[in-house]
Amino acid sequence: MRYFFHFYKNKNILLGAQHSCFLKALKGSAFALVFLALLLGHPAVYAQTAETSGNTVNMEEVLRMARVNSLESFRAKRKYGASFWNYQSHKARLRPKLELETNPFSYRRSLTKRYNSEKNVDEYRSEESLNSYVGLRLRQNILPTGGSVSLQSNFNRLESFGENENKSFNSVPVRIGLNQPIMAFNALKWEHKIMPLDYERSKKSLIDDMQRINVQAIDYFFSWALAERRVQVAEEKVRSTAKHFEIGKKRYKLGTIERDDILNLELQLYEAKNRLLQRQKEKEQAVSRIGIYLRKENWEMKAPELPEQLPELIVDEDAAMLLVRDNNPEFLNFKIRRLEAEKSLDRAIKNNRFDLSLKASYGLNKQADNFGNVYSDFLDQELVSVNFSIPILDWGERKGNIKMARMNKEVADIDIEQQENQLHQDVRLKVSEFNMQAQLVQSARKSHEIAQASFEVTEKRFLSGNIDLLRLTSARQKQESSMEAYIQSLNRYWKLYYEVQQITLFDYARQESLSEDFDRLVR
Repeated sequence: MRYFFHFYKNKNILLGAQHSCFLKALKGSAFALVFLALLLGHPAVYAQTAETSGNTVNMEEVLRMARVNSLESFRAKRKYGASFWNYQSHKARLRPKLELETNPFSYRRSLTKRYNSEKNVDEYRSEESLNSYVGLRLRQNILPTGGSVSLQSNFNRLESFGENENKSFNSVPVRIGLNQPIMAFNALKWEHKIMPLDYERSKKSLIDDMQRINVQAIDYFFSWALAERRVQVAEEKVRSTAKHFEIGKKRYKLGTIERDDILNLELQLYEAKNRLLQRQKEKEQAVSRIGIYLRKENWEMKAPELPEQLPELIVDEDAAMLLVRDNNPEFLNFKIRRLEAEKSLDRAIKNNRFDLSLKASYGLNKQADNFGNVYSDFLDQELVSVNFSIPILDWGERKGNIKMARMNKEVADIDIEQQENQLHQDVRLKVSEFNMQAQLVQSARKSHEIAQASFEVTEKRFLSGNIDLLRLTSARQKQESSMEAYIQSLNRYWKLYYEVQQITLFDYARQESLSEDFDRLVR
């Protein structure tokens, strides 16, 4: 808070000269000693000596801690991490996959019903076998068509025990296969269109979330700053009201004020003490909230330093709109939603038409009684299969599904267009409000200066007996309300500053687009 009163210093020198002249005029009166005592406890003097410990925290430090320590920051980074690995999984689905499948041994022993041709009866026989299998498969998805091609090799050993002991081997050294749906919905192709956009949106969303954290941290910071200042004002009010009460008692003895004024001064003193307790409680709550948000302790020993130095910045609305269109994740979200609607329509059309698929494979195969012969003199192994299914009578179910999907797409298109227009309007209003807020801060600052000076003059006139207590109370209330209005206007300025930075994802201090070290977040 030490910067909060820097604009009073020259004025205090002037007031000091005025106080000196006034004391000379009062020399020899009964009020000179009392007035001097009041001057030593004057709020302007107190303001210059307050917050001199140097244990202050500025807004930039709070924002930095929020981006590093807050739970929202942790959540935003983990959300990006999940999106990153989802995108990596998608890219992996486009690459070949090599799989090993094995069953080292499968032992079976059971009684099985068999037909005895010699006796012409069914009978149960004991069967015992040991089977071993190993296979290797290389599979590749075909992105343009939605099919897949595979390359396989496997080996099988079967050994039977009991009455008919036997040992046999079977091998498929190589088999090439194709599985291709014809004119079917290609989910992989749509995924390949959407996933890169979704990943890019996740990166921009992380930057957007960090700026949203800045906005939240600013609210916590200024709530703390306002609570801190209210405590200072309440403490000063207790001191000054106590002095006024003491002065009033002496003036009452001299017969210059009435008893009701003394009672009102005493009532104000008790009210000031009660208000101080209330303000201290509010400060404890504000300190607790910002400490929990930043996950930091021992904030009770720190004081907030208001960011009163405003940047000389005017944001061009048209330039901001271009930045929003290029950087804001919402526009990527609109594009993804359009693709999702097209995807749903494409799925409805192709899944409600007919089913046609082709399966084909060619390979080599050999069966032998010993391992040495199983990999020689191979036999061909071919498979070609065409499957076709078409609805004959479905009472309009498939047609209805297609029409419903088309209408849903039209609704989505209109909804997205409306949201785009609303976002354009919100951006222009936000930028316009920010460009105006600096003037409102200067106006609030000037109003507080005037209210402060007015209270000081009113206080002098009250001490000299020229005005009543009601005027002094009114001047004090205006002084306090103008102080709060100034802090709130600063809060609004910096909140708007980071909100504009959030919607454009542009750092106006450095004149460059905001970015993050994405690689570090997923290491």
